[in-house]
Amino acid sequence: MKNWSIGEISKKRNISNRTLRYYDQIKLLTPSFKDEYGKRFYSEEDLLKLEKILILKSLSMPLEDIQNFLDKLTYKQILIAHYNHLQNQLSQLEMSITNTSTLINMVTLEET
Repeated sequence: MKNWSIGEISKKRNISNRTLRYYDQIKLLTPSFKDEYGKRFYSEEDLLKLEKILILKSLSMPLEDIQNFLDKLTYKQILIAHYNHLQNQLSQLEMSITNTSTLINMVTLEET
């Protein structure tokens, strides 16, 4: 089974080393292995947990709540919540586009 260093995870998931260290410090995401020098290594299971954290974070959930819900929610439940959040954002964007289009038409009519 492959393990990834903190630097590899940082690049792979576009998350800072500092954030990963903080997650370790608060026991949100503890790496599966640390070598004798304290270098952190993450397993595939750790990556899945990180993915859950990032999705819940994208829903504006505080880290404390993420920590409480992380092991209680399945990956499917988290993905469904993320999907619903994206659908809501899409609806808001569509409404904003419609309103902007209406304003453009009103300004065009006033100019003529």
